Amino acid sequence: MAIWATLFLETWKRVNASIQYDWDVIDYEKDELPRPEFYGTTLRVSLITLKKEIVFPFREKLVKIFISVAIVLVSIGIVLVTVGALLLFPENLQVIYKNVARFLTDFENHKTETQFEDSLILKAYLFDFINFYSALIYLMFSGGRSCENNCNDDACRERCIQQGRGLTLLTIQLAIIFIGKQLIGQIQEILIPWLMSKWNKAKSALDRESLEKKYADSGRKNKEIPQWIEDDHLAGSSDSIRTEYEEMVIQFGFLALFGVAFPLSPLFAWINNATEIRSDGLKYIKTLQRPVGYQAQDLGMWEKIMNIVSFIAVLTNAVIIAFHSRWMENQFKKYTGDDENRLLVARLVFVLAFEHLVFIIKLMFAYMIPDVPNKVRIAIERERYLSRLVLEGESPVLDEYWSDKKDDSSLFSEKGSLLLPHRFTKKFKSQ
Repeated sequence: MAIWATLFLETWKRVNASIQYDWDVIDYEKDELPRPEFYGTTLRVSLITLKKEIVFPFREKLVKIFISVAIVLVSIGIVLVTVGALLLFPENLQVIYKNVARFLTDFENHKTETQFEDSLILKAYLFDFINFYSALIYLMFSGGRSCENNCNDDACRERCIQQGRGLTLLTIQLAIIFIGKQLIGQIQEILIPWLMSKWNKAKSALDRESLEKKYADSGRKNKEIPQWIEDDHLAGSSDSIRTEYEEMVIQFGFLALFGVAFPLSPLFAWINNATEIRSDGLKYIKTLQRPVGYQAQDLGMWEKIMNIVSFIAVLTNAVIIAFHSRWMENQFKKYTGDDENRLLVARLVFVLAFEHLVFIIKLMFAYMIPDVPNKVRIAIERERYLSRLVLEGESPVLDEYWSDKKDDSSLFSEKGSLLLPHRFTKKFKSQ
């Protein structure tokens, strides 16, 4: 599971590079415009443009970040202390914390939308990590100890210990998450927007009659109600995109951190995601207003979070195998006997050896798999070369054109696929 997480992220980087090239956003963050909410306090001369620009000094920003970090840490501490309330009222706490997170992110005065989103996502995910994973982390480290404390006889205590070490509790929790919660979530995602759409249409029925009459008598060629007026009665979709990313990253965490305890979890995750592609399509086309499109260079903070989770996953998988697998326990006892202290040392040595080995393998894969596919790399270099020729007032030689038309140096065919120069086409086909 830990190595899969690395392969998944490295593969995504290659896909992301292709999308960046197709949408021409490779250097988007360098040229991104400031947010309307951003304010500066000082004027200075830019070393790049040699013109005056308004800036927000780093020292002032650092003070705001320190205040923000302190409040976030206190908030997370409150959540950890009141874990009982978290289990009883997770939705209420989540709403409160996310409002605080948005207020603090506004307070930090980020210049660009990308910086703002990255900061907000990080704060929100810190809460999500505690909210969604704390119970499973507790089970992972405590095993059947909490059950054991409630027993009055040795037989009950033994059952609790075996239950904890046999992954039973973790498996049950993960089964509930990947089967029960995902199914309920899919029903909610489809049913609630659909019901809201029906309710909005019912409320606007009287208005619709007057609108139909208005456009019928308007004298226009098209007498139907415009689509934008129809969409005005649909529910908004302001935060839905961030919520969709959040769901996927949380699911990724469940798989990477605890998937070894429930080997069927990847299958149910795949079924859920394949279904969600269609349900989201229905939701965005039929039941929600069209979301505003924003440019982005990559997944931003989401990708950084998944990379961090993939490294934490090495440790959690090692702990689950060493402390909860009865098969591993039997292997350890062949060398340690029934001595609990020696058994604990053997488990800790296994965790240390396991995480070092897997870290090395992960780093090898990360190094061996290029982040940018070869064709995209060549296309980027080709564009830079052509731009340099234009700046120098030169033209490409005949065998450097990428299409059959001598006056066309397009990088893509009419079907949209990436073209290669004539001199390289046969070489890449042979490879």
